[in-house]
Parts: sequence; C-alpha cells; structure tokens
Amino acid sequence: MKSDQRVNFKEIDWKAVDEKKAGFLYGEALGYSNGLLADIRALNSKAFQLLAFVLPLFCAAIGFLMAARGNEGMDGFILPAVVACGGLFAVLALLLVAVFPRHVYLSESPPASYFSKAFYKEDMLGIFSFAIASVSKYIHRNYRVMRFRGRFLAAAIIALMAMPLATLAAFLLCLPNS
Repeated sequence: MKSDQRVNFKEIDWKAVDEKKAGFLYGEALGYSNGLLADIRALNSKAFQLLAFVLPLFCAAIGFLMAARGNEGMDGFILPAVVACGGLFAVLALLLVAVFPRHVYLSESPPASYFSKAFYKEDMLGIFSFAIASVSKYIHRNYRVMRFRGRFLAAAIIALMAMPLATLAAFLLCLPNS
C-alpha cells in the first residue's frame, strides 16, 4: 500500500484483531514511519551539502561579474557570468525551498499523552488501535513533506547540471565571429 493512501480506522473491526496482531501492526507502522523520518533527514543532508557547494560558487560568480564590469577586454564574459549567476540563483532558491522548515511528525508519543483524558484506562487493544491510527496519520503527512522536498531537491540538481551548459552556450554566443 502506498503511504499516501488513507485508511479509515473507524471502519476497521478491531474485535477481529487481538493484542498480538495489533502489536505487530503498530511495530510495522512505527518502523515505516521511522524509515520515512530517516529519508527526510537524508534529503535535508543532501540539500544542505549542495547549499554549501553552490553558495560559494554564487558568491564567486557575483564577484567576477562585479570585477569584469567596465574592464576592457572582459565584455565577452559579462553575458556568461550573468547566465551563471542566474542559474546559481535558481539553484539556491530551489534548495532553500527544499529545506524550508515544514513540520515533521514524530511517531512516538510523550508519556504525558497517555495519561490525558483517561487514555491509560483503555485496554491494550484500544491503546494499540489509537496508536496505529495516529502513526498512520503521521506517515501520510511526513510522506507529503518528503515528496515535496524530494521534488525541489531533484529540480535543483537538474538545474545545477544544466547551468554549465547554459553558461557555455552564452559564452559561445559572445565569441567574435572569425
């Protein structure tokens, strides 16, 4: 089952599920949720590594553009530098959107949550069924965050790979016809 599909837990016949099955289902849901959280952390790590690589390149391109402006013989490098700055700015924007803080839900509950609203008086099956439904909701939300970040990270990588080609094309346009 895809993690973006929803299950209506109110329609499940919990009487047909014993504590052992409920414990297994809760363990599976918790494992899947923790795997999703690890994937989100890995996406964040990759995005931050790319940010650490792209930001100095962007600063260097801006510095080159400022130094080349107005210098004799550097006019042919202005357009490629502008294209490089624009491409790096686009990559930076995509990476910043990818790591923009979005709420990620943890699977485990703090102990205080079990003692609110007489929840602790429920039988073990009731606790498991509530926990499974909660973790399933968190899986759905975290999956959307992971998919969102993954799409922007992929777009940033594609833009980063395409940017040198665009810069080269701009450079070739600026070469004198000989």
